[in-house]
Amino acid sequence: MSAPGGLAELGEHLSYSLLVVNPGDTPLTNLTITNIVPEELDVVGVPIIDRAESINLISMGSSEEIVWTLDTLDPGEGVTLPWEASVAATGDLVAANDVVVEAEDSSAAASRSVYLARSSTPAVQGGTSSAAPATTQTRRVVRYEQRRIPAGTAPAILPFTGANVSGWFALALILLGAGVVFTRARRSPALLCALMGLVIMAACTSADPPPSAEAPKQESPKGDDEVLGKRIHKGDNENTAEAPPGSIDDPSPGEEGDDDATEPDTETEDAITQLPVPQEDLIRVVTVPVVEIVEVQGPATEVLTSVPGDNLITFSWDEASRSVTGAASSRTLTRDVVATVLSELSTASPSIAPSVELTNVSDGSLVVKGNLGIETQGPGQTVTTSEHVDLVLAPGGSITLDFEYVLPSGEYTAAPFFQAD
Repeated sequence: MSAPGGLAELGEHLSYSLLVVNPGDTPLTNLTITNIVPEELDVVGVPIIDRAESINLISMGSSEEIVWTLDTLDPGEGVTLPWEASVAATGDLVAANDVVVEAEDSSAAASRSVYLARSSTPAVQGGTSSAAPATTQTRRVVRYEQRRIPAGTAPAILPFTGANVSGWFALALILLGAGVVFTRARRSPALLCALMGLVIMAACTSADPPPSAEAPKQESPKGDDEVLGKRIHKGDNENTAEAPPGSIDDPSPGEEGDDDATEPDTETEDAITQLPVPQEDLIRVVTVPVVEIVEVQGPATEVLTSVPGDNLITFSWDEASRSVTGAASSRTLTRDVVATVLSELSTASPSIAPSVELTNVSDGSLVVKGNLGIETQGPGQTVTTSEHVDLVLAPGGSITLDFEYVLPSGEYTAAPFFQAD
């Protein structure tokens, strides 16, 4: 008789296979094979085989039996009888499957046990259930900036929305507003005039002043004399003060009436340049809203990857007395880790009862999503039991799981682990 090895947990599917062999020298006739199903299991299926004359599933209260009948079984011949079950309860953590074979002149019996495991509800401190939280969020940010643009060439800017509009579009807005106002206030001329005025004022506040057809006129220096590109001569202005004798503008007696005396000095004229036109009059400063979509970093989170346990437990187990003896633990210290995974073993329980604790030792939140459990190695076998967890641990937060199972007698080592999804 073969049965699943290792540890079976609640709800797990198990497959059994019974092998019935005639070891004698004479044929066996009228065989009846009865499988007494353990109370911890529920039968979910019994496949039909050609050699069986009949197959019956008998339920009696909380117990079940599967009965096969065979006509003959020749010497050395064997037949395999399969069936399937699921773990419905953990009971005393041992599911003993008993089989009885009866023939006309002989009978035989066999038994095989499946060891079960159970775990407690996770105990969580400083954690929240999770579907891994987003680390970034989007935000709509509006800021204002000043721009220098040529006067008369910039489009109008609406004062509230910041949208650029052309003159024609502004006119269309005014006409549209006037139509709405007229429709709503046509019975009240005073209200109509007031609303029309508000529409025009709103449009005017967003429009540029009309550009000048010519550059701004420059102010002349004090007096009426021209200074752009010319010298000031004595005879050019009646209000000009008389130049002192001997000056460059006072003709000598011998030269009075000489036309050359009134000719401008070319070199001096070239040295007098035209005054520059102020550029500030051609520049316009506007305040424009700028809308940006930015990503804002959320709380610092880290996703925990698969990590081995930080300690190893060795112990002796006696199945007959259901006791643990000689338990000892050794721990490995590791630097720069974000989580620790430690286990303890109770010696007061009538079963192997370790607990596993995972603690967030980082400075930020830790996403823990995967299987947390313990692996036990013994004489010729390795068994594993675990539970799936999915949560976020705050700094210093922890999750603890208690396990309980039974194994054949022997010397064992147990190590905790976390296996990320």
